[in-house]
Amino acid sequence: MRQAKNTESVTFVTITEDMMKLMAEGEGGEMIDGVSLDVLACEDATLSEEIAPRVEQVIANLGLDVITNINSDGALVKIYGKSSDEGLSNIVIYVREGGELATVIINGTVSPEVASQLIQGVGVGAE
Repeated sequence: MRQAKNTESVTFVTITEDMMKLMAEGEGGEMIDGVSLDVLACEDATLSEEIAPRVEQVIANLGLDVITNINSDGALVKIYGKSSDEGLSNIVIYVREGGELATVIINGTVSPEVASQLIQGVGVGAE
């Protein structure tokens, strides 16, 4: 995915752990302590088709479990991660719809409450 971020039609944003703390200050920040985000987005249909296999291979190489897999009305949403008593860690949200591609990587572990809110917020149910 690092190669893709250097392409003009691709947006790649990293939100550091410190920035996450600032955004969550006073609003349950302890539930996302130690978490950072990487976001990759591409609205160019041709380029999305080109980079999707590379993104999917990176995700496969992480060896994560599929938490949710929805394929409906031309939209594909997959949430990957590792579940434990502490919550959900190394979460990857992968979305393809209408020629667009978006991937959000949540580095760290979120509490079970936050993981549940995240899955509901994507608008899908558990597989």
